[in-house]
Amino acid sequence: MEGVAIVDSFYSSKPSFTDEAVMFLSSKGLRVDVYKDENVTVELYRELPTYGYSVIVLRVHAGLGEDATSPTFLFTNEPYVSNKYQLEQASKQILQGIIDLDNPVNPVFSVGPLFIDRSLKGNFNNSTIQLLRPVQ
Repeated sequence: MEGVAIVDSFYSSKPSFTDEAVMFLSSKGLRVDVYKDENVTVELYRELPTYGYSVIVLRVHAGLGEDATSPTFLFTNEPYVSNKYQLEQASKQILQGIIDLDNPVNPVFSVGPLFIDRSLKGNFNNSTIQLLRPVQ
């Protein structure tokens, strides 16, 4: 299945980017699927390679793991629950994601390089993946 996926954790607060991107890409004859807000989950990341997108746009929070030398993790909008994804958490594939360290409320799951390496179903076979940093 060719097409474009937009994974947008910020849709409900700032929908204009995604809405305009969908209009533009659709006008060029491309099929566009949007995964927004609560649909941005660990399972979405796990399954994403199986959908066969040629382009994937990630408009999500990203941050460092447990310290400044850690790799980058991609945030979900899935609320963090300590006893969920225990194997992936124990092997540091998934971490608790905190957007504001000074106000650590509402943590979410975040996925890292080991998750991409070990837990994805399939691979991205020549897909172009773009990680966008949202403008505040």
